[in-house]
Amino acid sequence: MRILYEIAKILTIFIPIQSLRRKARKVLLDYLIIKYYSFAILLRLGKNTIVNKNSIIKRLCKGNKCIVVGSAPNLKLPKQQDGDIIIGANGGAGIAKQSGLKVSIFCTTKHLFRKSATKQEEESRKIVKGLSVSFTYLHSKNDEKIQLSDFNISSETVYSINDEERLKLIESICGFPLRVSTGVFAVAIALLHGAKSVEMVGFSLDIGHFNMPWDKAIRDHIGEDSIFFKALKQTKYGNKVSIN
Repeated sequence: MRILYEIAKILTIFIPIQSLRRKARKVLLDYLIIKYYSFAILLRLGKNTIVNKNSIIKRLCKGNKCIVVGSAPNLKLPKQQDGDIIIGANGGAGIAKQSGLKVSIFCTTKHLFRKSATKQEEESRKIVKGLSVSFTYLHSKNDEKIQLSDFNISSETVYSINDEERLKLIESICGFPLRVSTGVFAVAIALLHGAKSVEMVGFSLDIGHFNMPWDKAIRDHIGEDSIFFKALKQTKYGNKVSIN
């Protein structure tokens, strides 16, 4: 990060007024950090996948409204308008599909497909069966091999994102490397790829993940999700996200 700071410092050195120079340096540094992390993530994918990622994710999100769907009971799904992009978070993708919405992006985690799945994870896995999407972000370790086709899920492109990359991606959006929920990660993905606005439906951010009827334990992302949205308000993305 020191190198990026020095670059921003050099590029703003000719601004005569010190207060303006500092503001310009901060804006430029924020921009450079976001581009740095975006490029670092793309670099690991390989040339062909980079082309797919740019053509699919950016084509889908840029300039459009993205609706991130969770799996809260009795959620009220909005009507999908022309140009709206549906992003499903874990079981929310299946709920959106069952409700007649076209899901384009699937954000999920290895836990949903493990052999020792919890009852909640098993229920979510049943819901997403038969899903067909353009792009999937699968949160897993680099050495883990999970074939979504084994679970009757079709995705044109699947990118396995590890813990470190996920933390850096979140940091590039809000300034902090947070361990957020899958739903909040989906919000970050949409913002990073140029979404005009992002609407969250089917989430209870009071307790992190939504407590499912069969899983009464409080989930573990409340603090990180809360920090994310507080920090997001101080960025250029602050007015782009709504929670319904």
